[in-house]
Amino acid sequence: MLIYSFFIIDNYKQSIVMGLFVFLLHLVLAVITNGGVGGGDIKLMSVMAFMMGFNVTFLVLPLAVMMVLTAIYCITTRKGLKYTVPLAPYIFLSYITLLVLECYFERRLINV
Repeated sequence: MLIYSFFIIDNYKQSIVMGLFVFLLHLVLAVITNGGVGGGDIKLMSVMAFMMGFNVTFLVLPLAVMMVLTAIYCITTRKGLKYTVPLAPYIFLSYITLLVLECYFERRLINV
């Protein structure tokens, strides 16, 4: 994914800044939570931030919605908040959601 992103990004400076920022943020979270954020999640989010640049902030909304729904599910089924969930599927679904929404709105703007 990192190699692919070199071919599709426009602004390398912006991509490097966002990739490093997200990497350091997740690394600090992993240290603070004593491994609560896995190494694969750190690498995946860093590459996604590198590939998307400043647009990676749009990835947060679908990701947050899915995480809240999972927390509600865990509370209502009495599993509690100690239930561990891998972050990579949420990242993937958030990215796919953004792609679908982007294609939908781009098509709507073209047809108008």
